[in-house]
Order: sequence, then structure tokens, then C-alpha cells
Amino acid sequence: MTRTCTVCNHKDVDEINKRLISGESYRSIAKQFEASESAVYRHKESHIPELLSKSNDIKEIVNADSLLLKLQEEAAFVREMRDSAKRGGDIELALKAVDRALKCIELYAKVQGLIQEQPQINITLNAEWIELRSTIIAALEPYPAAREAVVNALP
Repeated sequence: MTRTCTVCNHKDVDEINKRLISGESYRSIAKQFEASESAVYRHKESHIPELLSKSNDIKEIVNADSLLLKLQEEAAFVREMRDSAKRGGDIELALKAVDRALKCIELYAKVQGLIQEQPQINITLNAEWIELRSTIIAALEPYPAAREAVVNALP
């Protein structure tokens, strides 16, 4: 008869699973949730792969949740600093805190998927690229076949 997994039956099994998936140490998890280190290890080895096969996105979800929580904590800290600077009459510091707060809001929106940023760079219009292209072509002047091949290959 096989033993019942004590971690699977733990009241905080979801949180334990999240921490295991995010890479937290067995010892830390066991200590925090009053479980044995070996039970946490066995649970991860025996049951986490099964859970992962049911949800391939669980690690991304855990990481996104963790990032969002950190971002919210930082945003709260920035607001506190802004308000403190404002109360103290330090306008320059208050403006810097507002700038940081705006950056936190922007990052929060990106994490939430409200802002999707796909940088678009047109290298053919970049002055440095034009200069580099000209230098390469000039360096290949003594080698007409190579020069022609490079000119045809470059955008």
C-alpha cells in the first residue's frame, strides 16, 4: 500500500507548488509550511511533473504573478517617496518620484498586457548603418566580385 502524499493533502498545497516550480529550496518550503524536506522533495519529483503536463504555462503564470507583486510593491514605495518629498517641500525630489511612478505605471501596463511594445527599427535609414555600409563597400573596391555580392546582399 502506497503512502498518501502529505504535501498533496496540505492546506497550502497550491502555494507550495508555486514555490517549488519557481525554484525555491526544499528546505525553505519545508520550514515555512511545517513539512519535512523529504516530503517536499518527493512531492516535487512525483507530482509536479504531472501538474506541469496539465498546465504548460504554470511557470510563466507564477513568474508573472511574482513580477506583478514586486511591481505593485515598488509602485507603493515610489508613491510614498513622492508624497514624502511633496510634504517636505523638495519639489525636485517630488518630480523625480513622479517620474519613477510613471515608469512603474508603464511597466505595470506592459506586464498586464495593456501596452504591447514591439520596437520597429529601420536600419537602412540609420546614419551609422549608412556610414558602415559605405565603408564596407569602399573596402571591397579592389575585389569587384566580392563588392558586387555584398552590395546585392545588403539592404
